[in-house]
Amino acid sequence: MLFRENATGHPRLGIIVAKRNAKRSVDRNLIKRIIRESFRMCKTKLPASDYIVILKRPLRTVKRKKLRKHIDSLWQQIIQA
Repeated sequence: MLFRENATGHPRLGIIVAKRNAKRSVDRNLIKRIIRESFRMCKTKLPASDYIVILKRPLRTVKRKKLRKHIDSLWQQIIQA
């Protein structure tokens, strides 16, 4: 995850999930939905910045709970910093 302050006064989100990391479009869309929902829940606590979430490693199967837990922990690290 990358982030940089912005001048808009509210947090914004960008998501990059390459086809080589999640072959099926269904899986890519599921990953994006999970990230967006997690961002939506933490949005009010986050500082005004642009956040970019990049999937670096290939996923063979998408485990919703594990992915959500990992993304939520990233948001919490940013909130606490």
